[in-house]
Amino acid sequence: MSLEKPRQESFTIGDLLVFVKVKRDALLKNIAGREQMRDSWSKGTSVEWRKVKCKMTKAQRMEEAGIHGAIALAQRREVAMFDAVIDVLSRCQL
Repeated sequence: MSLEKPRQESFTIGDLLVFVKVKRDALLKNIAGREQMRDSWSKGTSVEWRKVKCKMTKAQRMEEAGIHGAIALAQRREVAMFDAVIDVLSRCQL
């Protein structure tokens, strides 16, 4: 087994911009899904949920909705960080 350091690949600023934008766009889609799940879990009555074979109590559904909401909020912060990186890289590309 070799212990030598792997060769560092080099990327252009354009490559990095594309990479960060793709990751940001995927995260935005994920946020939309999280928010949709948050909204779904927080709506409906226990009777309605029982009809679709869900055995969770209202409190459990609200907890699940809260988890999805918290994850979406954290991911929005990540999107803001991606936006900041995109801004910096865009200025370097000039």
